[in-house]
Amino acid sequence: MTYSFKQFINLTLPILLVLLLGTPTQATPIIDTTALVGSTAGSFSVNQGAANYAIPITVPPGIAGMQPELSINYNSNTGNGQLGIGFSLGGLSIIHRCAKTIATDGIKGGVNYDSNDRYCLDGQRLIAISGTDGQSGSEYRTEINNFSKVKYNGNHWTVQTKSGQTFEYGNTPDSKIEAQGKSVVRLWTVNKITDAANNTINYIYNEDNANGEYTLSRINYTNNSVRLTYEDRNDTHTSYQAGGKLRQTKRLSNITTYANNNSIRTYDLEYRYQYLSRPKRSQLTSIEECVNGQCLPKTEFKWQYDIGNGFDSGGQQWQNDLGDDWKNRPIHEGGKHSTLIDMNGDGLPEHVFDRNSKNNQQGIYVHHNTSYSFHPGRQWQNDLGDDWKNHPIHEGGKHSTLIDMNGDGLPDRVFDRNPSNDQQGIYVYLNTGRGFDSGQQWQNDLGDDWKNHPIHEGGEYTTLIDMNGDGLPDRVFDRNPSNDQQGIYVCLNTGSGFDSGKKWQNDLGDDWKNHPIHEGGEYTTLIDMNGDGLPDRVFDRNPSNNQQGTYVFLNLASTLKLKSITNGFGIKTTINYKPLTYPTVYHRPNSSYPNISIQNAHQVVSRVTTDNAIGGKNTTTYVYGGAKANAKGRGNLGFAWIRKKDLQSNKKTYTTYNQTYPYIGQITSTKEYIKTNISSMKVLNSQTNTYHNKSSFNNKVHSPYLSQSIEKSFSFNSRNLLTTITTNQSNIDNYGNVGTIKVTTTGNNKTFTKTTQNTYSNNATHWHLGRLTASTVTHKAPNTPNISRSSNFTYNNKGLLTSETIEPNTNKALTTTYEYDNFGNKTKATTSANGITNRNTTTKYSADGKFPIKTTNALGHSENKTFDAKTGNILTLTGPNALTTT
Repeated sequence: MTYSFKQFINLTLPILLVLLLGTPTQATPIIDTTALVGSTAGSFSVNQGAANYAIPITVPPGIAGMQPELSINYNSNTGNGQLGIGFSLGGLSIIHRCAKTIATDGIKGGVNYDSNDRYCLDGQRLIAISGTDGQSGSEYRTEINNFSKVKYNGNHWTVQTKSGQTFEYGNTPDSKIEAQGKSVVRLWTVNKITDAANNTINYIYNEDNANGEYTLSRINYTNNSVRLTYEDRNDTHTSYQAGGKLRQTKRLSNITTYANNNSIRTYDLEYRYQYLSRPKRSQLTSIEECVNGQCLPKTEFKWQYDIGNGFDSGGQQWQNDLGDDWKNRPIHEGGKHSTLIDMNGDGLPEHVFDRNSKNNQQGIYVHHNTSYSFHPGRQWQNDLGDDWKNHPIHEGGKHSTLIDMNGDGLPDRVFDRNPSNDQQGIYVYLNTGRGFDSGQQWQNDLGDDWKNHPIHEGGEYTTLIDMNGDGLPDRVFDRNPSNDQQGIYVCLNTGSGFDSGKKWQNDLGDDWKNHPIHEGGEYTTLIDMNGDGLPDRVFDRNPSNNQQGTYVFLNLASTLKLKSITNGFGIKTTINYKPLTYPTVYHRPNSSYPNISIQNAHQVVSRVTTDNAIGGKNTTTYVYGGAKANAKGRGNLGFAWIRKKDLQSNKKTYTTYNQTYPYIGQITSTKEYIKTNISSMKVLNSQTNTYHNKSSFNNKVHSPYLSQSIEKSFSFNSRNLLTTITTNQSNIDNYGNVGTIKVTTTGNNKTFTKTTQNTYSNNATHWHLGRLTASTVTHKAPNTPNISRSSNFTYNNKGLLTSETIEPNTNKALTTTYEYDNFGNKTKATTSANGITNRNTTTKYSADGKFPIKTTNALGHSENKTFDAKTGNILTLTGPNALTTT
């Protein structure tokens, strides 16, 4: 190796200095022995393409386990809430108004604060099984049955769970959240949880009715509490529901836990504003956990940059010039135009003509949207005779339109007169997904022209379309209503009017570039072209050179994503995302109405890299396929399959999911394998699942359950099947309890079975469900006698276990009985059997019922403990020999 003179000097000078001056004395490092060592607990996962991170909030212990279970949760599909983008506070519960759906009710509805509203428990639809929806005394079950008894009591709700707890919703003034400016309640928050021993947790809220906003203020349980502090935010956001304003003005800044009014633990949340987005949005940047004033290193969050609102600048051509001008334009008088609308329920707009683009034969012709181009068209409806019958409704009653009339998600053909006899009124031809039916009259003559006209030349008209994805149609102008400056101006829908408006796009130069497609090819339109739920700008010619065709400028509104998480130990998790439009990340399926295949700009996790704490990194990649959504109200059906690859071991996991109601999201199969070459793979293990459903209440309440699971494991070297484990579950009762479980294990030409027969008590009066009263387990093995063991159980009127007998009805019966204090703590266990003296074990609890301070066994030996009331940790332990451990 050759060194330059400069390099030589750099290398030798430090050596000469050491020789001349001697070895420097090392300073003794100062170690802070009082500093906390560790990291705030947190776990990362990927669920159906979404990045998730959960931080549990540690709280002082309650009585018999009755304490709040709170967490700070991130989900990359979540918007801007009280903890900024993507983050929310977990462990809370609400009952809220929700809309009717075709799938459940046979009709599509909305939330209007009236008797047509329906109700949901934490997003799960409630089905009325007695009484009338929304009326006092009505009783409900969740549509996917969780076996809770839900009742509306006129001004509040009660939910009795299968586990024996009772939840109250809206039974205090602060837990009834009214619609902004109204007295009607829009949601009921949980205000109290009570267990079988009458231990309680109470929730307190602050409501700002002027803004339609509420925040959790405090949780009280025994002598403990959790208190939450909020701060004003500059990224206020306003949306509307049935005319009521929902405005976010606060964000969570601190969570503090208390024991006996002494501050124990704090969680401080720090934010920044993302100014690149329009509007700016709050991003959580760190969480710092402190105990008694000593703090752990922060958990830190880094974010992607946002591309903001507005439209992309390049645009892409989706369809060539079809020849005649009319072939590039929406349907209009004279049969000279076409339109863009989703005709088959796949979520993408088709190109619809009122005549055949090849031979000008009138009728309805549809060119299918592939999400990046249009297929050649096919006829959906014959020529109806007169020209006006093929055009959208317009002045003079000479036109028809395409719009969803029955809420099934498909646009129907609507006329303002009968095509057969010109009798005025509203006549509807329902869309079947591949054509139209024969039509029926829906309404008599309306008289006046429709008031909702599209943008027209001169800027004299506006259109109504949802521009920000909140489900409400906004008012869009092709110029500023105040000063006539051309461009795209959007006034957001408030539910009862429109806001003052903002500019979304500058004037593009010539008039035609700011208007929707119209005669002469001089206009543009706004419509969702790529299925991401946001309207895109569509031109019938290139804005740069006037070349005719269909040109699309995609709407760039987007949600920011979390890029990395670094915990207190410095372990970093980095998340990469890709849109579903990337073929290397997502495979789109074929679909048919009402289940719509999805392929849009929605971002999913494509790669996760985590430090392994020994200097390396672990990386997992994800590929997805078959995403669908149900147009009748079931919503997102999830992915049909997900393939996960561990790059360190080269192991892949292929998981398939059920997309059929009521099994949506259930795993149908998994397979772990290593691909050895392009055409060969070694399967390590696999599992297939079969589900059945137990319906009730006129088939409106469903109880899906796993009926069979088959697990197989294989030899890595020989690829031979090693073992097969088949689990069958049957005899499911009306409360979801499994009566028979049979596990069959086969391997090495031998078969072993384990059969469990269970009997349950279900007290529907007190709602004490699923109490196991008898269980028999039988083992079968080759060349050996069967072995069976049985147990019986009894319970008190609170549903607490009072006795357990092993091998009942035999001379070997062994019975243990239990006693409890008023808090529901088990204080005494007595074991008895034929021929032996009863043996007692006792436990004494602290006066507040929280801590077991003394335990005495059957020989009279005792242990005494003292506890830290703040954390529940043992401070001292004194054994039977009187020695104390601290």
